[in-house]
Amino acid sequence: ELAFATGKFKESMDVFDNDPGTGNPEDPVATNLEDVISMSWLELNPLVKWWVAKNPSSLDGKFEPFLIGGPGINYVLNASFQDGKLDHKDGDGTNTGAAVNITDLYKPFNFSAIVGGGVRRRISGVYVVADVRVQYGLSNLISTKTLPETAFDYAYAPNDYKLNRVTVNL
Repeated sequence: ELAFATGKFKESMDVFDNDPGTGNPEDPVATNLEDVISMSWLELNPLVKWWVAKNPSSLDGKFEPFLIGGPGINYVLNASFQDGKLDHKDGDGTNTGAAVNITDLYKPFNFSAIVGGGVRRRISGVYVVADVRVQYGLSNLISTKTLPETAFDYAYAPNDYKLNRVTVNL
């Protein structure tokens, strides 16, 4: 399979600034960071399908169960840090700004393992297929790079992520 996928991930976290301009590192100030990460990527999933029934053609008009599995290869097309808001809870202000391209924070290629199962049924010459898949990331999405714009303006450095998900297809 070849697919184009997009996703948005909303993050909200409390961080502490040990020296928010007061000159006193012993007096940390609570700060809240909120943002939305938008990503798009291409997926190449060369999956293998195993029919559970001995002879699937004998099941015409009945449910035909199958198992699927294989590797997942993802290529990150772009990523952006949007709606970034750094809110100093002591009233010192809020940093906001335009979306920042953070594609360089992600490794271009990421690998995963996919397993799942499903059924198909032939209805009037057309197959209706439903399956459930679990995708487990084998590699960390984040590269070792840091973008000064997100790090200094928003105190944002991404955590380690893997592409883990459950999908239902009809």
